[in-house]
Amino acid sequence: MTTQIVIITGAFFGMLSVIFGAFGAHALKKILTKEQLHSFEVGVKYQMYHAIVLLVLGFNSNSVNSSIYWCFALGQIVKKKIK
Repeated sequence: MTTQIVIITGAFFGMLSVIFGAFGAHALKKILTKEQLHSFEVGVKYQMYHAIVLLVLGFNSNSVNSSIYWCFALGQIVKKKIK
């Protein structure tokens, strides 16, 4: 697994978390209940945490174990499908 792919994926997940966070703060605030909005915010935070971990792995490692990358990347996609 090349570190470039890990860094690009981490940056993409980070971008999505910022977009989702802004969408939740502005558009969903009037639609969702406080409990639903809190749940959405927690999901956005977890998205950002995963992005940060991928970026740290990508920048601090010469070779990232592909199983670590796939667990983080697929975990984000599958998590969203389950909920």
